[in-house]
Amino acid sequence: MLARLRGVQGRYAGKTFEISTGITTIGKSVNNNIVLNEDSSVQDLHATIECKYNQYFYLKYASEDNPPVLLKPGDRVQIGETIFVLDIGLSMPSQDTSYYKNMDDTYYRPKSTVGRAINHVGLLLGLTSLCFFPIVLGILGIICGIIGILEEDAEYGVIVVIVSLLCMLLNIFIGILVLLSLIVDLLKQIQKSF
Repeated sequence: MLARLRGVQGRYAGKTFEISTGITTIGKSVNNNIVLNEDSSVQDLHATIECKYNQYFYLKYASEDNPPVLLKPGDRVQIGETIFVLDIGLSMPSQDTSYYKNMDDTYYRPKSTVGRAINHVGLLLGLTSLCFFPIVLGILGIICGIIGILEEDAEYGVIVVIVSLLCMLLNIFIGILVLLSLIVDLLKQIQKSF
């Protein structure tokens, strides 16, 4: 279980519903992931909860034009007549030490500081490739960005990969322009000698 809605007040008090990765739909219709058909005030599609990167949960009510709201552990969510509490965490085996236990016996995994550090190095390498060893440093910057993405710092990792790639491509383009300039000068010299 990644997260759950736990009913604390109303018709579904005492019941829990799992929230998975991606988009979880909530409503009266049997087509929803969470079906609440015992409450007449619940719409066919009442709300969605979108899970991004296994750690951010966004609530969007179907009847509102407002942007999604970022939920935190313990936030209260009203669906129809029921008030739910959002529990974020995993039921993890005890041998997995990368997760930390909450007071309510759920588990969470902190955002990786290793990924952020590797992304900083990658960005530095990518930008340095503008001056020195463009291909080698550009590739190293891209590799660091990919490692950062895998270490769960995806947004910054994508930026690092793009910046490193653009710096590397800019250097290659400048190198081609310099080479073309040298070829043109060489052709002019050859033409003058005849």
